[in-house]
Amino acid sequence: MRSCNPATPPNYDAWLALDEGERIQLAKAFHESHGEFGESLNLHAGMHGIIETQLAMDAPNAREALVRLQEQGLTRHDAIHAIGSVLMEHIYDIQTSVFSTAEEANNHYAESLKNFNVEDW
Repeated sequence: MRSCNPATPPNYDAWLALDEGERIQLAKAFHESHGEFGESLNLHAGMHGIIETQLAMDAPNAREALVRLQEQGLTRHDAIHAIGSVLMEHIYDIQTSVFSTAEEANNHYAESLKNFNVEDW
């Protein structure tokens, strides 16, 4: 896999065959070529890499959230950003010890995705 474009899904088998650093580099290269995100490019590319990996691994409610957000009018790229916003909130909650177990945290994230709509973003 030589490039990725968040407007179209990657070949998930090829995506998962890459290591995490390669996935992030592909997302970073796409955004650099479009002059987006400046100093926060590494964080942004990391978020893209995580969301694409969740989609490739069919993480609970991730693909459904993507489809729902696109049906509600977002482009695939913007839907990834929206799902990324749920992920960032989730990471914050984990860091502030909102959850007592990893299972509780994972269930909360899946439920957050299940209920997430374009109006929430």
